[in-house]
Parts: sequence; structure tokens; C-alpha cells
Amino acid sequence: AMDGGSRFVRGDAIAGLVITGVNVVGGMLVGVLQNGWGLAETARAITVLTIGDGLAAQVPAFVIAVAAGLVTARAGRGKSIGEELPRQVVGGPRALWMLSGFLAVLALTPLPTVPLLAAAAVSAGLAMLVARAAGMSATASAARAAAGGDTLPEDDSARRRAEEIGALLSIEPLEVEVGADLVELVREGDASPVLRRIESVRRQVAQDLGIVVPPVRVRDERTLPAGGYRIRIRGAAVGEGELRLGELLAMPGEGALPELPGIPVREPAFGLDALWIAPSLRRQAESAGCAVAAPESVLGAHFATVVRRHADELLTREHVADLLAELERHAPRLVADTVPACIRPGELQRVMQCLLRERVPVRDLEAVLEAVADASRRSRDPHALAEAARLALRRTICQQYARPDDDGRPVLACVVAGAGLDALVAGSVREGDGEPSIALSPADAARVVQAVAGAARPLAAAGLPVVVVSSRGARAALARLIAPHIPGSAVLAFEELVRGIDVDRIGEAELAAQPQEAAA
Repeated sequence: AMDGGSRFVRGDAIAGLVITGVNVVGGMLVGVLQNGWGLAETARAITVLTIGDGLAAQVPAFVIAVAAGLVTARAGRGKSIGEELPRQVVGGPRALWMLSGFLAVLALTPLPTVPLLAAAAVSAGLAMLVARAAGMSATASAARAAAGGDTLPEDDSARRRAEEIGALLSIEPLEVEVGADLVELVREGDASPVLRRIESVRRQVAQDLGIVVPPVRVRDERTLPAGGYRIRIRGAAVGEGELRLGELLAMPGEGALPELPGIPVREPAFGLDALWIAPSLRRQAESAGCAVAAPESVLGAHFATVVRRHADELLTREHVADLLAELERHAPRLVADTVPACIRPGELQRVMQCLLRERVPVRDLEAVLEAVADASRRSRDPHALAEAARLALRRTICQQYARPDDDGRPVLACVVAGAGLDALVAGSVREGDGEPSIALSPADAARVVQAVAGAARPLAAAGLPVVVVSSRGARAALARLIAPHIPGSAVLAFEELVRGIDVDRIGEAELAAQPQEAAA
């Protein structure tokens, strides 16, 4: 409505200008050519008459413009103009003093003098009354402040104590603590190499896994040893390590560590044998097949590993709501039909956490939601829904672990679970409330882990990810069994293999015979 009113005002003003021009030109032509008047006399008479007519014609447009301004100025205040106008006029003496001066100046013109001077005097009197009332209000406020001045420090102290308690009780989603001697790595703020590396990890994880990593708080911790750092998720320590400023960390490639002078340590991200060496030995270490990293790169790699390993703990309902809102922009019908009719946001969060726990990207949330919506007719269990989502994401999962061969074709090198091992694990699954349990004796669980680790040894030696393929019934349980003992391993179901990616069967994980079976 306001836009239409403004267009009307603008059009009316333009039409008035056109009419004024037509009146001037037409009047001069009539006066000079038809009546035989002189040019100067005609111009003076016609312009005076035309300008007067134009001013009269612009009065409606002026009134509309003033009304539009009033409506715009009071938009959202919730009060009528009758309530708002007096408050604005007498809200301060300045407007009334300006009005009084303007009326006094108009009294000097040929306009009626007595009414203008009377109006100026009334406006000046109102201005004096408003100024006196404002002064009395300020004096009363100062008196109240002086009377209660002795309580202000207590109020400030209470407020500070409340803020301190709130700061102590608040928990950061992600936090990196550094020792006193590592503060210089983050002293430069956003330009520091550590913070740049952390920001790069956040972007990379968002692209790979499809979740938004929360902001990271980096602070110094005086209780840490020299060169120490600690990574926390929601207040719990999930990783720590030690850096040596001015040195480089040499990590072996395919072979063992070379004989170089340095300090042997365990690489914090993957637990590999490593060596802190002087920068002058960098070329020698690289020629021996070692990967060499600066301290900030070591911290960044460890941080990236921790974030990927605990991505499920970082996914909150707020993040799921944000992801659904983003998906609704591209697939509004899907979100409207499935949430919450087929699955509630809390259930979807648990499904996504199950996927992230096994490092399955949830970036294709549309495919996840469609699969979960279809499977929810049979079961609302998050783990069963996660298995259905894995089938929808099977190509993404296979591509995640496939490597190109000499011809550039993707090949998935894997170990196949033997029939006996597969049957033992599948038969041990017990359904119940929550995550299914595994009813295996410690001896049988150890046999399963040893069989998989032995069969997957060629994969680890070749630097390939440890991938095990089993039946769908044993997949989840087998993944839970071997995950603590073979970090970075993945278990896929036969149904999750896709065309276009060749499968290279490296070996078969079969249970070793028990002593009594061997004796028989």
C-alpha cells in the first residue's frame, strides 16, 4: 500500500510539472499571437498565474506525502496518531523553540502580524514549560540515584558473580587447550597458522561429512606440560599430544623410521612411530621416505582426526533443524511429507549419529530422508533406519574407500568375512530396546578380531583402508567388534556393493579352530 501511495504522489507531481509547462507555453502563445500583448508583459502575467495554479494543484500531493510519512514513521509502534503526535511535539523543547522562531520570522513578512506573533508567543511558552518539566525529572532521577548509590556496587558485584558462574557452567562444544609455551602459535589471532588450520578443518569436514562443525575455542592452560595441548568435546578430553616448537615431526612412509638424530615419539593422530628432528634434517628425512610436518600441522591433523572420529557427538538437534531448513528450500515437498509425519527431528538426529559414528557422510540428506521415510513404515528403531539409509548411500560409501587402479578405474580392496565367522557374529545379535547387543564370549570376540586383523594385514601394509565385507545381518555387530582394535576400519554389507566399482578380494577372515577342535 505504501509503495502504491508513493507511486501516486510521484505521478501526481510529474503531471503537475507537465501541466505547468503547458500552461506557460500556451499562455504566452495566446497572449502574444492572439491578443497582441508584448512578450515581457505576457511572460510576467502568465508565469504568475501558472505558478499560483501549480501550487494549488500540488496541495493534494503534499497532503498525501505528509500522511505517508506519518504512517511510515509510526509503523510498528502499536499506537494511534492521536496518541503519538502530541508526544512527539511536546517530547522536547527544541521543536517548540524552532516553531516559535519560524512564526516570529513570518511576522516580518506581509502576512498578518498579530496572529503570527501570538502563535509564536504560545509556542515559546509551551517550550519553557516542557524544558522546566524535563529539568525537574532529571533532578528527581539524580536524587534517586544518589539515595540508592550505596547499593549500586552490590548490584554490580552480584551481576559480575552471576556472569562468572555462567562462564564456569557453560560448556564449549569444541575446545583446544595449549600450554603456556604454545601460546605464540595462536597469538596472532585469525592470522595464526593454528587457527587457520582449524578453520580449514571445519570447512573440509563440512564438505566431507555434511555437518557444520561448531566454532572452536582456543585457550591457554597453565596446568599442561611444556609443549602440551589437549582437545576437548563438551568438556571431556578426547585427545592430547605434545609439540616441540622449532622442530619438525618426521613420520615414516612405507618403511621404518630412518636413523636420524631426534626425539622418538608417537604421532598423536594415528599412533605411528615418529621422530622430532631439527629443521636442518628435513631434506634428509624426506629423501628417506618420511613425511615431515610442522608443529601446527601436527596439531591440525590431530584435530581433524578427533573431529571426524567424534562427529556424531557434535551433531545436535539445532544442527539437524538447520540442515532440514536448508533442505526445505530445495525439496519442500519431501520435508513437508516426512517430518514429522514419518520421522521426528530427534529420531532423524539419532539416525544421522549412527551413520556418522561409522564415518558415513550425511551430506546427501535428501537421500537419507527418503530412505528413512520408506523404512519407518516397518520400524522406527534408529539403528534399523540407519541401515536403510546406508543402502541409499551405498555408492558414496564405496567411493569413500575405493582407490584407482593403473587404468584409473575405482577398485575396492577388501577382506570377506568367512561363513563361520559371519554366522557366529550374526547369531550373536540380540535385538532389544536401543542398540542391539552382541552375545559373544570374550574368547569368541577375541577370535573374531584376530581373524579379521590377520586377514587385513596386507591392506594395512599397502596403506589401504581396512574394509571388511559381510552379510547384512552381521555387518553392524562386526563393525562394533573390530572398531576399537582396528582404527579406521569399515564393514560393508554385500548389498552395499555397487556396479562400476570393482571389488578386489584380498583375503578371507575365517575363525581359527579352537584347541579342542584341533585335538579332535
